[in-house]
This record gives sequence, structure tokens and C-alpha cells, in this order.
Amino acid sequence: MRTYQLGQRAAVGHLTYVAMETQWYAAFGEGPGARAPQNHFLLVRLSVTNGGGSEASVPSLSVDDGSGHRFEELNNGDQVPDWIGMLRTLAPADTLRGNIVFDVPTGNYTLHISNEDEKQEALVDLPLNLQREPLEVPGVDLLKPEPATPKKK
Repeated sequence: MRTYQLGQRAAVGHLTYVAMETQWYAAFGEGPGARAPQNHFLLVRLSVTNGGGSEASVPSLSVDDGSGHRFEELNNGDQVPDWIGMLRTLAPADTLRGNIVFDVPTGNYTLHISNEDEKQEALVDLPLNLQREPLEVPGVDLLKPEPATPKKK
């Protein structure tokens, strides 16, 4: 299983993932309507492209703290900025961009990506970064879909 850094393309099956950045939040929103986590909210900004010839589902993801504790992606996107949801289906050559969210203690994590049958996996290092400045990824424009890579025959 290969480990990637933020900004690198990680291919798992027909899907290609790019983890762009991480952001930490103590809460979403303000005042009495704010949403508070048990620990801290970790947002991971992703781009996922379907390079296959048929529709593909994007499975839920998890993070590992390096001590054997695995945390599943939260299925509630209430007040999460640019949340990509939990039911994620991509048409061929389609790209999905947005945030996934975890409720975890502050620290370094590894993002676990796998295909639906968990036969192919990739890891992405998510080093602790408390800055709010996005990582610039050469060749990736967050506002423009990435072209699908044609399949070789």
C-alpha cells in the first residue's frame, strides 16, 4: 500500500483522489446554534475523479492517528463548509470537490482510501497544520473539473 503526501494524486481503482488541505475547527457556526465536536473537527478538502467508463460510488473514508485508533468520516454535514455528502456517485470523467469531516483529537493523521471491496487501498499523510491557508497544488484548479484520463486498450 502506497503512502501519498497532500497534493499528490492517489489512484484507487478507477477513482483518483487528491487531498488538497486540512483545516481544524473548534466548532461550526456561532452562538447557541453552533455545532461542537467531542474533540475537534478535522476537515479534509478533496478532489475525486472517476477515470473509469461507468458510474462509480465514492466510499466513505477514515483516518488513523498512528496509535491504532481509527476514526470514520462523519455522516452529518450540518454547518460543514462545502461538505460533499455521504452518498457520492460519479459519472465517468466527473469530478467531485469539497470537504469531508472527522471528529478527532488534534494531531497528525493518515487518511485511508479504499475501493468498495477494500481490495485496493492508498494512504495520505495529513500532518498537523493549524494554519488556514490552502495548499497550492500544481496543475489542479479547484474551480475547474480535471479531464478524465483515457483508458489504455
